[in-house]
Amino acid sequence: MEKSVLIIGGGLSGLLAARRLQEKGFAVIVVDKGRGIGGRMATRRIDSDTHEGVFDYGAQFFTARRPEFVTEVQDWLQNGSASVWSEGFPSLRNEPALTDETHYRGRVSMRQIAKNLAQNLTVHTGQRVVSLYHQDELWHAETADRSVLKAHALLLTPPVPQTLDLLQHSEIDVPSDLLPGLQNVAYHPCIAVLALLDGDSGVPSPGGIWLSGEPVFWIADNRQKGISPDATAVTLHAGPQFSRLYYELDNDTVADRLLHPVSAYLASPPAAVQVHRWKYSRPFHFFPQPCAAWNHPAPIALAGDGFVAASLEGAALSGWAAADHLAQLIAKA
Repeated sequence: MEKSVLIIGGGLSGLLAARRLQEKGFAVIVVDKGRGIGGRMATRRIDSDTHEGVFDYGAQFFTARRPEFVTEVQDWLQNGSASVWSEGFPSLRNEPALTDETHYRGRVSMRQIAKNLAQNLTVHTGQRVVSLYHQDELWHAETADRSVLKAHALLLTPPVPQTLDLLQHSEIDVPSDLLPGLQNVAYHPCIAVLALLDGDSGVPSPGGIWLSGEPVFWIADNRQKGISPDATAVTLHAGPQFSRLYYELDNDTVADRLLHPVSAYLASPPAAVQVHRWKYSRPFHFFPQPCAAWNHPAPIALAGDGFVAASLEGAALSGWAAADHLAQLIAKA
């Protein structure tokens, strides 16, 4: 019988793991709680009375350093999923600007990269897994709408605290040699403000700038970036300290407190503003291995950017490592 793998989470780790496992001959299902796939490779459209803006509001760009990810990115460039954005960005922080390293973007958007990767995969969106159990030699994943997905092996790619909560709720034991390292994984939150402007911004070329860090550490002009051709769509990310202190503040107050300090980069008034909160934005404590995997009661693995590095490259490397470990565990089962 063909062996199957259920992957929870349709971000970059989950999608690249799914593709690798499918290439190895496994039947793969990806399930994600969001309406769309991509995780923090997130894109949103905002309309005003006169125009529509396109915002990358999660991951802003990516770099490629490890040979395996360099090869993957070359494939994205060749198939039109990705484009070069710049060789670095100006910086107001107390550190040198990022220079001499190519920074890539999704050609259409960051989310479009995920959509392209999901082609030829079985993906279920809008389904939140609420419990897991093992029965009749299969993992069972029950969703909030009471449907059940089944597979021989399981890969979980959400932020590690969410994964541990799900495993604990499901009364699935994590091996004692892995649990402390997983519990140590920690993330900064990030509040994102999306401002659709009536005219041009004041963000310098090439369309992104590192700021002082607090209350705002990054601001980008998605029109200059090349994904919002019809309107100036500005994304700003709050610093971790502001995001942590004011995470529960109402949207209007948050937007006002973050837009005012960057008024110099908003040469035109906002026509529309939205706020998004990333509870698990950027990991700063990592698991010491590229993934975590064990074989009781059946093959199971955990992956994501909390295992390698706080980047899309880190997420990719972790997903590939988890796929390879799962394939080995399934072969031994």
